[in-house]
Order: sequence, then C-alpha cells, then structure tokens
Amino acid sequence: MSEADPFGIDEAPKSKKPASPYVGTIHPVTGKVVGRHARATNFIKGIADDFGLQLWMRRVIVKGLSPEDLTELMPLDVSRDAARIDEICATAKAAAGGDDASKLGTKLHDLTEHADRCEWDQVDKEYVDRMHEYRTALDAAGLTIIPMLIERRVIHLGLGPSPVIGKFDRIVRTADGDHVILDVKTGSLDPDKFTEKWLEMAAQTNIYQEAANAHGVYDTVNKRWTEVPPVNKDYAIIAHLPAKGEGCRLYTVDLEEGREVLAALQKLRQKRKTKGFVRTYERPATVNVDMKALADGVAERKDFPFLIDTAMTKSALLGLMADAKALSCWNTDLASRCKARLEVINSRA
Repeated sequence: MSEADPFGIDEAPKSKKPASPYVGTIHPVTGKVVGRHARATNFIKGIADDFGLQLWMRRVIVKGLSPEDLTELMPLDVSRDAARIDEICATAKAAAGGDDASKLGTKLHDLTEHADRCEWDQVDKEYVDRMHEYRTALDAAGLTIIPMLIERRVIHLGLGPSPVIGKFDRIVRTADGDHVILDVKTGSLDPDKFTEKWLEMAAQTNIYQEAANAHGVYDTVNKRWTEVPPVNKDYAIIAHLPAKGEGCRLYTVDLEEGREVLAALQKLRQKRKTKGFVRTYERPATVNVDMKALADGVAERKDFPFLIDTAMTKSALLGLMADAKALSCWNTDLASRCKARLEVINSRA
C-alpha cells in the first residue's frame, strides 16, 4: 500500500491466463521449444452453432442466482467489473447444477483410461458397470488397446503459421490389423442430429491422425518424438459413453469431411486478417443533367442512366425505354438498370 494507492489495488496479484499444458514441447523439425501455438480443441471451435447452448447457459445462470448475488450485481459494471461478474455467474451455474453433466462426463472419460490399462482398483465402485459397458463395446468390435498409445501428445505443423498441439485419446488396432484414432465422448450425441458436433469430431480426429503420421507422439520424459504405426487416413472411431444414459456405442467418422472442414477453417482464419476493404464513403461526382431540357421532354444519351435510376413509376421506365430506343442508345446496361429499378418500384408498391 502507498499514499497513492491506499487500498493496495495496484499491488494486488493480477489473474493470469492458465498456461497451456503443452508448454515446453520440442518442435519436431527445428528442435527448439515451441512458442506460440494453438490447441487442437480450440482450433476447431467455430464449426458448431452454439446459439442453443448459450441460451441454455443463460437460463441456468439466472436460475442459480441468489438474492445476495443480485444485490451485489446491481452496481457492477459489465466491463470494469468483468472478473467479479464472471465469478458470480460461475458460482450460479454450479449452484443450478449446470456443471453436473460436464463433471460426470470428465470423470467417466478419465476412468476409461484406467479401464484400458486394466487398473480396475482405480475405478470407483459406482462406475465399474459403466466401464464394463465401455470395455465390452470395444471387445465386441475387435478393438485392441495399445497401452503406449493412450492419451499421447501430437503436433500438426500444416494448419497455419502456428503449430497446433493436441492429445488424442487412443490409437487402437482393429481386427484386421489396422491402426485407427479412437476418441471417447461423453456428451449428448445422435448419429442423425448434432451435425456440427460430428463435423468437429471429424476435424479434430483428422488433426490427430495427420499429426501422428507426420511426427509420431511426444515423449514428455525424454523430450523427443517417437514414431507410431501408420494411422488410417480414411476414418476414425468415436466411442460414445453418455454421461446421462447407459451403454456405449461405437461410430465412425469420415476423415475426408474433417479435412474439408479444416480447409474452410484455415481460409476463415486467414480472412480474419484481411485489411483494406473498408473505406470512408466519398460522395460521387454530381451528375450534370439539364433539368430544363428534361422538363421540355428532351433527353440526351448521357442522361438515361440517371433518369432510369430515379424513375418513380413503371410507366416512366417504359417511356424512358422508348426514348432511348428512339435515340439508338438502348443497350444492355440500360436494360439492367431498368430491371433493377422496376424491382425497387414494385417493392414499394
């Protein structure tokens, strides 16, 4: 504290954005520590339409607000006091149970790793049946878990100026000896709905397979990249273990769809950097029209574009068309102007 800062505001610790879990990764080409990078889960954001999710989030937060929260919120400014408002909203969301499904989904996802490593003593008794459902689905499909290829870090260098780093759930071996990316999902999924979610999964798993095929997986202990068996480029497997529900179903996603989505995302991200297409409006040069001559019914060739663009009735347009033809200056430009002006006149009728 000081005389200039009696409440110690300037000395208060500033909240910092949590560091990426991939900090310190060694670049597979340069051998240097990777600096600026994107996370695979963030890179694919923008595919799904989250309008419905945002509406649900608002309802949950409002439901969880207490009278004390409302009293505190009233004098707060949404910009100046953003951090505090965010804390209140997070607390309200939790109070309304908005995080329950997400927490359960994360719990189940984590437990699948123990099940795949046969560490059943690490699985909570209340979730043993769910893990057996998951394992039964994999076994019935002839999918073999490769212990060294569970939750491994990969890097993709071909999606922009910055590397994209992520961590796949599994690379499994199929009954015919192929190797395929497998992603475990615990949210709401339906093969005939949630198209945006499926596109996200196709894009995300395609990042993983391309990255694994190009540079292998990262050894965090020895800080080096290790090759993996060739991963199938055509499809990935989604193991759906719903947090709200029972059973486990396996689906495949076409990675070609994922590649198309990634190409569109790259183009969009590049477009966001576009500059120079917004300019201050400048008044165009004034059209010099002899209004007296027009009043006398005499029009020159240069006047017709102006007259057509300002005509107020269909009959006026027909008259101008006849005059232009009489002067032998009727052309495709005037015809297009007449058509466009007629649409405006009809829209005002």
